[in-house]
Amino acid sequence: MPKEATKRPFDVRRAWREVEKELQAMTDSERVQTLVDAGILTRSGAVARPYKGVFKLRAK
Repeated sequence: MPKEATKRPFDVRRAWREVEKELQAMTDSERVQTLVDAGILTRSGAVARPYKGVFKLRAK
């Protein structure tokens, strides 16, 4: 009988902190392009439909 591996629970907050650090280190254009590539922002810079209500854009 195989031994079951014990998995650590995924820490969403830790993952977000790591992503946030990477995003903050980027230029504005790199950040926007990354979010467009991920499908979070549209090419026009608007929040994509599945993410509305999750992300809010800040005015500059």
